[in-house]
Amino acid sequence: MNKKKIFKINNKIINNKSKTYIIAEIGINHLGDKNICIRQINSAIKCGADAVKLQIADYEESYSKDTPSYRIFKKYSLNLGDLIKINNHCKKKNITIFATPSGKSVIKIVKKLKYPAVKISSSLLNNVYFINQISSTIKKPFILSCGMAFEKEIRETVNILKVKKIPFILLKCTSLYPARDKSLNLYSIKTLEKKFDCIVGYSDHTKDNLACLSAVSMGAKVIEKHFNIEKNTKAPDDKISAKPKQFSRLISDIRRIEEMTGSPTIYPDKDEIVLRKFNHRKIVSKKKILLGQEFNEDNIGLLRSKKLIEGLSAKFFNRFLNQKSSRNIKKNTILNLKHI
Repeated sequence: MNKKKIFKINNKIINNKSKTYIIAEIGINHLGDKNICIRQINSAIKCGADAVKLQIADYEESYSKDTPSYRIFKKYSLNLGDLIKINNHCKKKNITIFATPSGKSVIKIVKKLKYPAVKISSSLLNNVYFINQISSTIKKPFILSCGMAFEKEIRETVNILKVKKIPFILLKCTSLYPARDKSLNLYSIKTLEKKFDCIVGYSDHTKDNLACLSAVSMGAKVIEKHFNIEKNTKAPDDKISAKPKQFSRLISDIRRIEEMTGSPTIYPDKDEIVLRKFNHRKIVSKKKILLGQEFNEDNIGLLRSKKLIEGLSAKFFNRFLNQKSSRNIKKNTILNLKHI
C-alpha cells in the first residue's frame, strides 16, 4: 500500500482498509460554556464518535467587526483555562480532541494544548500565509477541508505540507449552510484521491445522514458531521447539526456500509458456496431412460435438485444430446459423464 495513503491520529491509523474515522464537529455549538461542551463531548462518546472537534478563533485577527463571525466568536469563545479543562476531560474519557484554529495567536494555543491533528477550514485553505505559519509551528497531521476551492488552490496548500513532510488528508466539502443535494458533487471524492494520492474524507453541511453515507460508499475514510446535544437555535451551527439519535444512527449505518463494501476481489460468500449445490441447475433425467436410448431435450433437463449429489453444470448439457445411455436410468437421476 502507498505510504502516502496512511494517516494517523493518536493511535488510530486511517487507511483504505480501516474503519471510517468519524468526527463530531462541536465547533462553537457550546456557546462558550465549558459545561455544555463537556456534555456534548460525553454524548458524542456515547454515540461512538472517534473524535470531537472545536473551532478556536481570535476574532480580532480573523474577522471584521461588521461580520456575524466576529460577533459569534466574541460572544461564545472558550478561554484557555476552559480549553485545558476540556482537553483533560477528553484524555480521561479516551476521546481524541482537536480544533480548527483561526488567527496567529490561536496557533500558540493549539500548540500548547498538544492536539494530535490540525483542521484547516475551507475558508482558510487558500490562505497560504496562514498555512505556512501554522505548518512551520505545528508538525502534526493536517486535515484540509476543500469547500469553495479550485484544484489549483488545493494543490498550492498541499505542496506547502509536502515540502515540510507533514501528513495530510483532504475532506470534500461544500461550504453552504445547509448544502443542497445538487451542490455536493460527491463523485469528486474519487478524483481527489486519485489526483492528490491521499486519504480523502467528507465534511458535511446537510441536515440528514444521506450525504455522509453516500460519501462512505464513494470511498470517504473520514466523516465530519456537525453535532449538538439538543435543539438550540442560539447555537451557530444548530440547523445543520445532528442530534445524538441521528448521530448514533449515522455511525451504525456507516458500520453497516463497511460490512457491505467488502473487497475488490470477485468471489461468492462462503454461505453462497454451500448453496451452489442446491441452487445451480444440474443435468437430470426427466423420465425413465433405457440402455442405448438417445438423450434429448424430452428426456433430460436442467433442474434444481434437493439431492446433495454432485452434478454436471449446464455447460455439459450439449454433450449429452444425441448420445446414447450407457445403462438403464431412473427418472430424476442426477447425471454424470459415466451415463453416456
